[in-house]
Amino acid sequence: MHGFGMWGMGPWMWLGWILILGAIIWVVYATTRKSTQSPHSVRELTSQEILERRYARGEISSEEYEERKRVLYSSPALFTSEERCI
Repeated sequence: MHGFGMWGMGPWMWLGWILILGAIIWVVYATTRKSTQSPHSVRELTSQEILERRYARGEISSEEYEERKRVLYSSPALFTSEERCI
């Protein structure tokens, strides 16, 4: 040893530990925080998804679901090609 003992690299070791601790805190924060995205970045539901969810919740009958699906896909000008995919 050069006579410095455990204090020989003191400032650099402290800086290293502070950086490691900061990285751990950042990772925990980034993975546990709630979504803070703006409302504009949230994807809106397609008309097909809305129809399927209403049917799944029992809000509409099988007949009504089939009729609305038929009407939905018979109007190509109103919907994008992505929404027409079944």
